Amino acid sequence: MSPNDIATVGYIDGSQRLLLAELAALRAELLAVASRPADEYLSIPEVCAATSTSRKTVERWIEVGKPGPNGQLVKLPTFKFGEHVRIKRADLEAFGKVHEQVGAAPARAFQKSQPQAPAAAAGQLWRAA
Repeated sequence: MSPNDIATVGYIDGSQRLLLAELAALRAELLAVASRPADEYLSIPEVCAATSTSRKTVERWIEVGKPGPNGQLVKLPTFKFGEHVRIKRADLEAFGKVHEQVGAAPARAFQKSQPQAPAAAAGQLWRAA
């Protein structure tokens, strides 16, 4: 339709339907985004409580990291909000999976070895890691 044409009832009705359909699609998209859970950010004491570790261990994970599956150091990602350090719960869970991948290998290797006294087996496991 050009600017000089007179809008007919049919044209206006069709345009209204298109606009309402587009508005409904945008509303559905907005509701989908709003219903997603927000990222949960944890403080260092909350990470300590969630992982049953000391503050010093968590700070070491942040600053130095821990060995990953390929032997490289993997650091715990953090975010700073002013002076406050926060860790995403999803990042903490992924960091724990790195620990499971690395920690699982010695346990399987130990299970395949011949039985030994508990103290000697623990010493070998510690030296292997």
